[in-house]
Amino acid sequence: MFRVAFLVLITAASSYAQNLKWADLVESRTYKVDRDIELSYNAKTYQLRAQDELKLLDFRPLSMINVFLAEFKILNCKDGNFSSEMVILEVDQPSGKAASVGVDMAKKCVLEIFVEKKDYNAISIIR
Repeated sequence: MFRVAFLVLITAASSYAQNLKWADLVESRTYKVDRDIELSYNAKTYQLRAQDELKLLDFRPLSMINVFLAEFKILNCKDGNFSSEMVILEVDQPSGKAASVGVDMAKKCVLEIFVEKKDYNAISIIR
């Protein structure tokens, strides 16, 4: 029984180990998301794949709201005129709780991720 519980714990911990904390992101570095994300607006969709590379352009707090904004350039993006509505994604944490982030795509292939300030040190969707 102990071995099974230990293996489950190690497996769960290793899934978090691949993802960075939001606080660990560095501008100008290239990253990937940990999942496929479908973004849409007015019946048009854009499928961001987990293997797509993203370059972090900026990561800053937004004034007047309790949120950080991470802006990534989607490398090899094919539709620079597309923009989407926001989707909310759940991000599992080692504590068992989940953190939520808002994700959308702006024109010029910029992926915007909105992170609550309380989740700055949480595990991200970024690898």
